[in-house]
Amino acid sequence: MTSGGTCLLALKRDLLFFIWTVIIPLLIGLLVDLLLISPFVGTDDDFPALNFFRTWLLGRFFKLLWINHVDESWEAKLKRANEDFSAELRPMWWFFQDVCIPVAMKLLVALGVPYVLAKGVFPRLGYSASVNLIVYRFSWLGSFGLCVFYYLGKVLFVQLHDSIRHDRYAIGRRLEDVGDGS
Repeated sequence: MTSGGTCLLALKRDLLFFIWTVIIPLLIGLLVDLLLISPFVGTDDDFPALNFFRTWLLGRFFKLLWINHVDESWEAKLKRANEDFSAELRPMWWFFQDVCIPVAMKLLVALGVPYVLAKGVFPRLGYSASVNLIVYRFSWLGSFGLCVFYYLGKVLFVQLHDSIRHDRYAIGRRLEDVGDGS
């Protein structure tokens, strides 16, 4: 017979498993669908309807793709989570706090900000309904383009800063004491 604490711990782990296997892939699939598929498919007068299973499956595919190409810090967290999920019942608060919440928050911001701008801010500017619909359809693609532009600019400026610093302070070069030659 199990105690109430063990049952509660099992319920928490099941809820965490549900978030990681259903909610996170659904958010990823929704973002990919709104970025790549929905702006180009469907009639121009209506926003296309989303299929739950197709969206979840698309998100599951991209989540597995992301898991296979993560950096070392995420790889250690995911490996530890895999070991803890397959082991006995242990609290998994660290997984919820270190993995689920950051991923879900980034996905919710990526989904919510373009929606608020396209449905809340842009219609107040006084454009026609057709322009508002086009802005709504392409708002996620535009925000993704801005994020890519920001990332590339950041990488460019960091590389420029590092090259100027290396040239000015001779980092990584051996210094030689050269006499006057007289």
